[in-house]
Amino acid sequence: MTAPPLTSIDDAEAALLKALLAPTTELLSTLLHPQFTAVHSPVGLIHDREQFLTDTGKRPTPQDIQILTATIRHFPGMATVSCLQEMRIPFVPDTPAFAIQQAVSRVWVRADEGWQLAHMQMARRLPPA
Repeated sequence: MTAPPLTSIDDAEAALLKALLAPTTELLSTLLHPQFTAVHSPVGLIHDREQFLTDTGKRPTPQDIQILTATIRHFPGMATVSCLQEMRIPFVPDTPAFAIQQAVSRVWVRADEGWQLAHMQMARRLPPA
């Protein structure tokens, strides 16, 4: 699957959320830089691109993802996004989805294909009240 070039960080972030809500990792794979790295804190897992796609494909698909706060910083050829992200994931059928809130930092780099996600660090917070 080939996605259209992402010309802005807002477009890239919207595409990422859409990809995370998709039932497969096909769209997500088009957004990740070949040298992508994900850091899952506080457990300390570090995944490369293929490990992240495999792990994401094994988890239940979120029902909803919301960005609660976001700070975007632009630099030559790259941008960072820091945000609180809340996902609602149905782990058990016929029960309410579990809310997972994370502090997330993402590093996007400009490539010939548009913006690609090069790094993401996530730290879970306690579920919202």
